[in-house]
Parts: sequence; structure tokens; C-alpha cells
Amino acid sequence: MSSFSGRGPGLGLVGATSLAITIVIGSGALILPGIAYREAGHAAVWAWVFAAVLVLPLLAVLGRLGQALPGAAGVAGYLRAAFGPRAAAATETLLIGTFCVGIPGIALAGGHYLAATVGLSPDFGAAGAIAMVAASVLLNCTGTRLSGAVQSVLCALLLVALVTIALCGVLMGTAPRPEPLFSSDALVTGLAGVGTVFFAFTGWELVSFTTGEYARPKRDFPWVLAISYLVVTALYVLLSLAVQSTLVPEEPHLDLRPMELVMHALFGGAASKSVAAMSTVLLLASVLGNSWGASRLVMSSASEGLLPAGLREVNRFGVPHRAVVACGIAFGVVIAANSVGLVSIASILGLAGKNFLLLYLLCCAAHFKLFRGVWDRTVAVVGATLLAIPLFSFEWASLAWSAALLTSGFALGSRQKTSDESLVRR
Repeated sequence: MSSFSGRGPGLGLVGATSLAITIVIGSGALILPGIAYREAGHAAVWAWVFAAVLVLPLLAVLGRLGQALPGAAGVAGYLRAAFGPRAAAATETLLIGTFCVGIPGIALAGGHYLAATVGLSPDFGAAGAIAMVAASVLLNCTGTRLSGAVQSVLCALLLVALVTIALCGVLMGTAPRPEPLFSSDALVTGLAGVGTVFFAFTGWELVSFTTGEYARPKRDFPWVLAISYLVVTALYVLLSLAVQSTLVPEEPHLDLRPMELVMHALFGGAASKSVAAMSTVLLLASVLGNSWGASRLVMSSASEGLLPAGLREVNRFGVPHRAVVACGIAFGVVIAANSVGLVSIASILGLAGKNFLLLYLLCCAAHFKLFRGVWDRTVAVVGATLLAIPLFSFEWASLAWSAALLTSGFALGSRQKTSDESLVRR
């Protein structure tokens, strides 16, 4: 089994699935249940259910594309094969802009759990986030790698801990439930909250960049998506119910570290400290993994001429160190903006989730273009239709920002080097 860097014979199914789960699970599991609960009350659980339904056909689309076009190009490669280099450039720009807000959001979540672990106030959350980003830059630049075996063990331990928290909250929580869970109002409120929690269901598009690390990508990639989806969805719903069963929406710091609050309410301070420490480790692993993927995207974009050529250079460890540092600087700017009150964690994660939803819509369009079978095109149309529904609940400002990223990437696409594309069997 290979290392995380891709050296060796390649990741097997277990290692690849573990890597996918640790990339996807992060702030989605440890902070968004609190944010959604504060915004939607007990209807928040429906936001998780609806988001899981919306992303299901998208995973079928990604699985099909990943089988046909395996390799490190990922989502941008799919759009390039379907619509050409300018569409790929627009996609890469949207991805880069999204990672530049999404990954700092994960780091901020980790920073608040880190502050709780060492007994500091939430005011030190931004400092903890900067520390996490700095650690990711240092480790990635020096070529530190997580082996497939270590990744699998870490994934298993973290899943056990999160499932324990979820079950304890669901079975032992005594918080009042004033709203009927199955009322029409609860369903409508839950649907409106999809944009808030959708970021939790992102990360599989980043997993598509890792298929070049697999020993058998054509066989394993669809299984990796299916298994990780089932595990992640079940965990999210359980964690949402645990928060709603244990806490009230007015709970202080609910939108910063809800899992710690759940364990504190059930078992006291010692248990909450353990959860905070565990959450810090999970989010640090998520920052490391996502930063690694983001730096490779920046390197790929620089190699194609979309970004400055210097960002494609690698050091003696074979690491694109300039791309890693550039990503770290961009993440630090967003964290600094949060620390001075310009932007909240909720708005950061919400903006990233909305961008990812648009990215998934582009994937459906690429799937429709590349594959002409009736079933393939039906999946693409159903996926695009479902993903378009939450767009009506989005703020126009966030959509304008996404449109600006796409437009600038399309305009810059003329700078990219042309290359031959692999043919896809139709």
C-alpha cells in the first residue's frame, strides 16, 4: 500500500476509502450541525437528509467520470474533455477560489476546538487556525506523507469516536423538541437550510484528484464513492440528531464547537476536553489532506499557464513548495478577515458549499456531453435538476462571486497550453 503522496504500488480499496472519508469529514461533522441547528431549529435534520439526496446522483456522475478519465486532473479534467480548455480553466478558477475559503473554514473550526482543548477562550480560535495552516504548510513542504495504513487506522479511530458521540447524544439527550419533526413547516425550513450544510457533502470532487494514487482506479473509484457516501451520510444525520437531542438552539458557542458541548452536557468537563482534542486531530488531518489537494490543483493550473509558472516548481522532496506556501498565505488572509469580524465561519462555509454545488452542476453537464447512453444522460439530467433546486435559496451576492470566478477563469483560459485529450468511450 502506498503512501499518501502516491509513491509505491498505489492505494487499495480500504486505504482509498479511508482517505476519501477523512477528506470529506471535517467541519461538516464537527461544526455545521451546530450552525444548522441554530438557524433551522429541530428542522435542521431535514437539511442533512435533503443534502444527502441531492448529492447522490452527483456521486454517480463522478463515479462514471472517474472511471472513464482516471488521473490527477480531477474535475477540471472532466470539463476539459467535455468542453475544452477554457471550460477547464473556469472550473479550476472556481475550485481554487472555493478552496481558498473552504479550507480556512475547516481550519477555523479546528482552531476553536484547539482553543477549547488547551482551555483558552473562543477569541483564540483564529490563532489556532493559523497554527493549523502553518503546520500544514510545513509538513507538506517537507514531504511528510501519511501512509495508507496510518490513514486507515486514523479513519477508524475517528469514526468510532464520532459514532460514540452521536449515539450518546441521540440515546441520552433530554433537550425539549417543541416543533413537530414531520410537519410541512419543518420540511420547508429544512429544504431552505440545504445551502448551509451542503459544504459537509463536498470533498468527493477533491477525491477525484487522488485517483492517480489508486492501484486500480477504474475498479475502485465507484466503490470508494459509494462506501464513503453511506458512512458519511449516516454519521451526519446521527450527529445532527445528537446535537438536537442534547442542546438548545440558543446554546452559547453552538456554532463553534457543538460536539464538545454535547459531551459536556452529558458527561461533564473531562469528556468534553477529550472530544475537543479528538476534534482537533480530525480537523488537522482534514486541513492537511485538503491543503495537499489544493496545492496540487494550483501546481496543475500553473503547469497549464492559468497561474504563474513559478507555482509549478518542486523542491528536492518532489513537493510543489511554492504552491503550498501560496495556498497557506491565501488561507491566512481569510482567517485574518474572520478574526477582525469581516466574515463569519458560517458565511465562509456557506459560500464554499454554494460554489461546490455549482461545480457539481458543471460535472453533470460534462457527464451529459461525454456519455450518450440513455441511463447516463438520465442520471445527468436528474442530478442537475436536483442540484438546481437549492439555487433559489442562495443569496445573489454569493452567486455573483461564483460567477466572477467562472468568468475570470474562462477569460484566462486562452493563456493555457493546449494538450491532447483522452477520448472517452461513448
